[in-house]
Amino acid sequence: MANGPPIAFASDRDGDEEIYTMRSDGTYVRQLTAHWAWANSPAWSPDGTRIAFASNRDGDLEIYVMRSDGTDVRQLTDGVGQRTIGRSPAWSPDGTRIAFESWDLRPRRIYTMWPDGRDLRPLTMNDASGEDPAWSP
Repeated sequence: MANGPPIAFASDRDGDEEIYTMRSDGTYVRQLTAHWAWANSPAWSPDGTRIAFASNRDGDLEIYVMRSDGTDVRQLTDGVGQRTIGRSPAWSPDGTRIAFESWDLRPRRIYTMWPDGRDLRPLTMNDASGEDPAWSP
């Protein structure tokens, strides 16, 4: 885009929290998700073709991915642990992994997985919490 790359964001402007995109000058706002549940924490894939996000559309807070136009929504996590909550997805710079925060009855943990949800790996295993992962560029 001539005015910079698009921005993905969450907003409750339609009554519940959904994912939107807009141009970097604030124009051309597009709603990508429209579900009774809320969606937040959008994260662009490095190539700009997909957006990972958190949503409670299945009853639990899980990680999903969709195309950048809002189509082809896929659930990546499915109860990583008992009463698990997934949030704050972050793509690796090369697009091969997604890190995210999850917690259940234990402290919050950081996990990674492939962009299709396979190869789930816990990274933090001690009693300290891990939150809001971010990859180094």
